[in-house]
Amino acid sequence: MPFLLWCIAYLLPFIGALLVVRKQQSLMVSIVTAHLFVLLSIVLLYIVGARVPWQSSMYSFSFMVVSLVTALLLLRAYGIVYVFSSAIQQLCLLLSYLLLTSVTGPWVAMTLTALVFAVAHLINHSGWWWEVPVTFLWGILSCLFYLWLQDPLVNIAIHTISGAVLISQGLLLEGLKLNMPVLKHLRPSRK
Repeated sequence: MPFLLWCIAYLLPFIGALLVVRKQQSLMVSIVTAHLFVLLSIVLLYIVGARVPWQSSMYSFSFMVVSLVTALLLLRAYGIVYVFSSAIQQLCLLLSYLLLTSVTGPWVAMTLTALVFAVAHLINHSGWWWEVPVTFLWGILSCLFYLWLQDPLVNIAIHTISGAVLISQGLLLEGLKLNMPVLKHLRPSRK
């Protein structure tokens, strides 16, 4: 039964997001739409009983502050939005993983959850050949970090910092026009 619930609460919103996002002309609309489906998945995962137990520490709160400052420096006001994005992505990933673990065991749950997580990052198809493996690996590592630390704040902070760096360097969401002078200064010239 938990596998069926996982399919309904995690896999179905993912498929819905793919179908809807593929029809969008604007990258920004696609991103917002995808995040609405992530929020829907979180609600459904909570409804079916998934929970993320966690213990935080002063270190993880400090790490979150560092990640917020880093995101703000690299992405300016979008940094706050990106912290929220990282938080809901990590919450969804961990809820999914923990729900599925009860049926499949940790490794299969990590693999299936990370696979969906990775394919969900195909909003911008130009970097698929490296984005899918990198986000798949991050999905696995995220589950492992959670198993080790039981603190999703660490996952959110790492997600925020790494994503902000990749976005600021034009490697993720390269079609998104953030119009940030800080980013232009940080990017290496492509001569």
